Amino acid sequence: MAGVGFATVALALNPLSAGAAERPAAKPVAPPASATSAGPGASTDGHTATPAQRARMALEAPLAQAAVRIRTAAQAKPSGFAGVALDDGKVQVYWKGSVPAEMQAVLDQESRKVPVRVRTAAWSAQEMDRAAAALNRKVRIGGESTVSSIGWSVRGTGLRATLHARAGTTPRLPDVGVPVTVVREPAPRTGAVKPSTDSPRTPARQNWATAKDGLSAASVTWPDPSRQDDTTPAWAGAHLINSNATGGNGGWQTRLADSTVADADTKWHCTSGFPVRHDSGAELMVVPSSCARPAHALVDPSGDAVNDTAGTSSGWYAPSSGVSLVKPKGGAEPFVYDGDAWTQNGWQIAAWESPIAGQQVCVSGAERGTLCDAEIGDEVGTRTASISNSQGGGDQAFGLTSLDTSYHSGPVRPNNKPYTLKDGSPCFGFDFLEDFDADYCSPYPLGPGDMGAVVYTIPANGPQTGVLVKGVLVNQHQAPDASPYGYDFVGIDKIAASFTGITALTVDNDQK
Repeated sequence: MAGVGFATVALALNPLSAGAAERPAAKPVAPPASATSAGPGASTDGHTATPAQRARMALEAPLAQAAVRIRTAAQAKPSGFAGVALDDGKVQVYWKGSVPAEMQAVLDQESRKVPVRVRTAAWSAQEMDRAAAALNRKVRIGGESTVSSIGWSVRGTGLRATLHARAGTTPRLPDVGVPVTVVREPAPRTGAVKPSTDSPRTPARQNWATAKDGLSAASVTWPDPSRQDDTTPAWAGAHLINSNATGGNGGWQTRLADSTVADADTKWHCTSGFPVRHDSGAELMVVPSSCARPAHALVDPSGDAVNDTAGTSSGWYAPSSGVSLVKPKGGAEPFVYDGDAWTQNGWQIAAWESPIAGQQVCVSGAERGTLCDAEIGDEVGTRTASISNSQGGGDQAFGLTSLDTSYHSGPVRPNNKPYTLKDGSPCFGFDFLEDFDADYCSPYPLGPGDMGAVVYTIPANGPQTGVLVKGVLVNQHQAPDASPYGYDFVGIDKIAASFTGITALTVDNDQK
């Protein structure tokens, strides 16, 4: 969409019935969106991020840039460097031992631009990385194992092994020379949602059938174009369904007339990732390898094919990194949907930027919509986990980055209604859960259908230039007895290292 003069984009509303034939060849452009009911403190331009969230991201932008430069310099040669994080308005650099003079000069230079503090680390990144690899070889991750993931913190505190929620007796892990902290996933809440005593409260615009049999995303009339009925060229953050999957992932749920929650179908749902340019001239989308392989046939909720399966390459499939490349029909555009699951709004994509611990980000998924109450965790490119895939198996993925989320101060979406817990704190979730539990905010911020969501941040000049993509969401902690409150994504640096010949597709190099 070359020539668009603003990064905030709204699409003309043109609803079509499911299966309608002729769709627009390109997304029409309208003036920036008007305000939406996104709750207290919401943005006034129709976007998800609140002014407070945007202000924090804008303040963190120069800190993150400095942190990336420091990390790049420190990793150029063996050293005591453990990692770098944003905390308390400063770039916190963690180092074991004395900082070499050459590196101190880099820190001094960056300190003249932003606040930088050097803190003592117990272990270097190299020591922790070697120890994590040794532990991973000795402990079988996934399957029947009690260990669901292994990682280490950029703060240099040692390794962390996560156990499934109901793993039983804590296993005795082998000595790998670096201390291992064993943590247990919090057990997910269980119990049935009690039927409402008043008339059924149907989520806005979500006109699902009331019978459990035959529920299908194709039974809905979607706004066109939108997340749920994306047109060509493809945008990031749209809904995909894998036609070659061997089963479903619970990636699209609905509330029935009796107030119970059910999977909408038995299909494998995910989000369309983000666009890249390939040296061959092709425009591709980065998606989770768990979602699709390059030659898998993908459709949108209306049943329309969204990708080309011919001419794909085996080199586009990198399950050990957790990502895959697919080729969208009609190419792609450097835009990402922003808003709820029905949104027609979006942001331009300005550039890529590697993830930094402690940085606030937004996550744009097709199932739950955009969430901006998210922060990059302290395991940046250091997590190893087993991820279930669309073919009924699992892949061990390396180099993942943890993502921490919070729902209590998140946006209120059209399908959600806030209620107050007994302790007075707000729960921004599906309002019918108020009847079930007034003590605990149980709705999950992101669901299985959000795997493939774009992780991004909004710089101060974002409304003019666009957002910075940090990576793609690939894992909701999903072992049978694990908590679904934890998430992992693959950072831009790991994605770039996984494939040859790809570069960012941005508003500056888009040739459409």
